[in-house]
Amino acid sequence: MQRKGQYPPPPGVTAIIGLEASGEIVLVGDKAKEQWNNGDK
Repeated sequence: MQRKGQYPPPPGVTAIIGLEASGEIVLVGDKAKEQWNNGDK
């Protein structure tokens, strides 16, 4: 959506897609939501 211009980034941040979050979950904490698992990308 961001690439199509339908979801602009917040003011003052870069327009690079993926600025919200990117990476791999290494360890899920005890209070993490159930949808997150170790190794998720």
